Amino acid sequence: ADWDATTGRVRITSGSGLFVLHPGLLVSATVTGGSFGCLRRSVLGETIQGADNGSSVASVEGTLVHELFQAIMLARGQDPPAAVELKAKAILKKQVEALYQVGKEEAEMLAAMLKRVPELTAWVQDFFGPEGGSLAELGGAAPGERASIADVVDIEDMVQSASLGLKGRFDAVVRGRLVRGRGGGASQATEVPLEIKTGRWRDATEHRAQVILYSLLLADRHGSDDAGDNKSHLGWGLLTYTSTDRDEPSTSAVQPT
Repeated sequence: ADWDATTGRVRITSGSGLFVLHPGLLVSATVTGGSFGCLRRSVLGETIQGADNGSSVASVEGTLVHELFQAIMLARGQDPPAAVELKAKAILKKQVEALYQVGKEEAEMLAAMLKRVPELTAWVQDFFGPEGGSLAELGGAAPGERASIADVVDIEDMVQSASLGLKGRFDAVVRGRLVRGRGGGASQATEVPLEIKTGRWRDATEHRAQVILYSLLLADRHGSDDAGDNKSHLGWGLLTYTSTDRDEPSTSAVQPT
């Protein structure tokens, strides 16, 4: 935004600046991202709580796998199978009510969770590597695009920004490096959001929008003056799908263009 000291006015355009009408009313980044696919669904989901969040076997299993993935990340994929199983059982204990709602037994869902452990562990070991030095291939549009994760900063981190009118709970905040294209140099390690999606998705537009909004929130948290103006100074984020037609999660880097 452009500030005119003589007139005391601020000029906001489609390419510069943000105007937040009600800074005390924070909109979820998930809801905002979802509006790209269907604005009415986002509005109804907020107006009528539970309108878009009915329990199903797929959603419950997705939640369980989601939490297990986070636990595996925190251990950098180094836990022995017995330790992973104990963590899976602990996660299940917290979801007993959800299991009852969808008519599933703990043993059945535990088996489904443990079936996913090898691929989730392989993903973590691939991206973390030795001391964050490994650069894993991404599924983005740029050939040879690679990224690595040095460590996990936080899990389920809640961030609010009155200046952006947004709030969001990150699946994970990690310190990562990014190489764009073959022959490109690696970026400095920086805090970036990692968004985990446990279901298959044909149109990732709203999920990519969600990651971009998370990048904005992180920039605002760290005091970047460019959070609302200069897109070239914004960070990037990782979006990964744990359920794909392949044998391993599909991951891409997301950055404002």
